[in-house]
Amino acid sequence: MTPIVVITGVDPDVIESVTVATQFDLPDPVVAAYRIDDATNQLVRTVSDIRGRLETERVELDHGCTSCAIREDVIPTLRRLQELDRWGAIVAQLPAGASALQVCRVCALQTELDGLPLHIHGVVAAVRGDTVVPDLTSDLTLGEHGVPTFAGDDRGLAETLAGIVEYADAVQLLGPADAAGTDLLNALRRPSSLLATDWADLPGGQLVTGIHAHRQAEKWVAEVRRHDLPALDSDHVWSLDLCADRPLHPDRFASALETMCVGSHRIRGCVWLPTRATVCVLDGAAGQVRLGAHGPWNGAPTSRLTVVGLRDHAEPTDICRAFADCALTDDELLARGTRWNVRRDGLEPWLGGVHDLI
Repeated sequence: MTPIVVITGVDPDVIESVTVATQFDLPDPVVAAYRIDDATNQLVRTVSDIRGRLETERVELDHGCTSCAIREDVIPTLRRLQELDRWGAIVAQLPAGASALQVCRVCALQTELDGLPLHIHGVVAAVRGDTVVPDLTSDLTLGEHGVPTFAGDDRGLAETLAGIVEYADAVQLLGPADAAGTDLLNALRRPSSLLATDWADLPGGQLVTGIHAHRQAEKWVAEVRRHDLPALDSDHVWSLDLCADRPLHPDRFASALETMCVGSHRIRGCVWLPTRATVCVLDGAAGQVRLGAHGPWNGAPTSRLTVVGLRDHAEPTDICRAFADCALTDDELLARGTRWNVRRDGLEPWLGGVHDLI
């Protein structure tokens, strides 16, 4: 079975540099490199190895879901390259802004269902060291930052990079980061992942052996997190683990969104509303935040938001207070319970109708 390594990031030049450096440590690798041609709204795939370019193809994409569109081409390409059995390793260089999450999920699911092995051996996030802090706290969209994206892709730079770092098995820095940037990456990344500050920190032998921990990665990025989070010891970064074992009042929650979400910090997690039977997910960074319905609860409903920010950018006190004020009071619980039968709750612009099925 040919080892597969996926490389992601938000800076095309950094992604390419990390890909080239990784190739030198892998046995006779082939690279499937993807980029987005924003002028034509096409996905461009180039396959090459040490002997040169093998193919270049442009893929027409009919919809604006970046992760789904990329997954639809990456999975068949990886399987085709693996079946050829001509190389010692396969590197999938995803386009800037694309997460490896969907690719890894489909590989794991197909392997489980049809028994055709397509195992990801490592997911590497390529990050530019000297811009870690501005990239993770910027309120710009990917397009405004100059990252080629599909038409209609309005994702924020900070939320996209944070998600990529959180899912990765290894974060490879290109150039050094300052102490605040390093602490910010450590607060976001999975504790069992690697932070490689030098090329020697991530030798190809580890990637070939396999460092991808699929279940751990899924657990770390889950919308509903039920595990304990590690304590953060940093002079530069603060973190919050906001939990409520009762629903949040929809009106107070809507009013608190600005206080909780506007700023340079990262916020993500699940929300339990008495007007909704589904998991409500809050996810974003630097004020670019998405609120959506995720699906039915698997286990007891809960509200839990994790927040990470820089000490010299904001203080967490107001966020804590705003979250706490959202929870239903004892009197409200006694009067109305945890499930309210209402026609509207004011959150329809984000979550759809209160009786919509997911």
